[in-house]
Amino acid sequence: MRRIRQAPSWLKRYARNLWANRRQVLGHWLLLLILIGVVGGIAWAPVSYVDGHFYDRAFKSWHDYDRQFDYDEVMVLAKRLNDLVNQIEAEGDDWYPKASTDYAYAFIAELAAQFQYEGAAQYVNYPTMNFAIATSGGRHNYIGGTSDCEASFILNFRFANPVSAWNELPGWISTLSHELAHNHQGQVCYDMPRELVETTAELMNWEVLAGLANQGNKIALFVLINDLRSGALNAARGLALTAGDKALARFEDKLQDIQGHDALKWSRYEKSRRFWADDMERLEWILATYSAAPLNLIARHKFGGTIPDLALDTDTRDLKIDDLLYVLVHAEEMVDQALSD
Repeated sequence: MRRIRQAPSWLKRYARNLWANRRQVLGHWLLLLILIGVVGGIAWAPVSYVDGHFYDRAFKSWHDYDRQFDYDEVMVLAKRLNDLVNQIEAEGDDWYPKASTDYAYAFIAELAAQFQYEGAAQYVNYPTMNFAIATSGGRHNYIGGTSDCEASFILNFRFANPVSAWNELPGWISTLSHELAHNHQGQVCYDMPRELVETTAELMNWEVLAGLANQGNKIALFVLINDLRSGALNAARGLALTAGDKALARFEDKLQDIQGHDALKWSRYEKSRRFWADDMERLEWILATYSAAPLNLIARHKFGGTIPDLALDTDTRDLKIDDLLYVLVHAEEMVDQALSD
């Protein structure tokens, strides 16, 4: 029979010390495990911190600690999203349906219940919808749709008009979703400040489209990315306008680069600039309310994934934006997969 050797004396002493100090040793191990968890959490969190700034994994850019987009930060987002839109337009074959009453009601049927499902409304509302010819030049050119916040909404007929440049715009779907959001705001649509109502409707629109995108709806994914791209560019334009002529010239140079020096896109921008030259205060309000404000709320509350105190017809008035954050983080691989299927 093989003889079993006794443990060395130093090992016996070590074992006795471990047992005698077992509570302290256990505490050290627990502390080590906690530290490992914290470090791991930082590595996988939506942000990483370096030298007074953090790298935001959702927006794919470095930010300072004010939790609010500055011009350079929002232009990084705009460039990223514009590259994705260019990829969609280059590789996608008729990736969105042209506006029509039939398609409009198909989108209402697909979108309406999602507002309740995503926690943005208490009840599902299926309003009536019509394409309407505008009664003024301003509305004809700059109003995509309006809602009565209850039972109906209208979209600008230019979206459905086959001889209009608007007939080529995928934005008709996000406009429909935005107006449908108003129909789900109910009484708060009348009672709360207009800025908050519109900013909230845009966030509802984005979260619901993101939710459908995360269920495999390619149209919702592409429309959302296109709309976020427009939001980022508009937010940058608003920041440039408030900063003065030099900042605006810088924005316009960057915009031409992003648009690939497309003469028709630039002529559309120049037309808009001439129209708003006599009402810059109104333009700045529009750009802030529909673009900068919702993007800043996402930046401010993405850690918790919930934006509080919105114009929602819910008990808490909080909107969870987990689907939107997921799309922002994974947009590139989602677009690649959608285009390859």
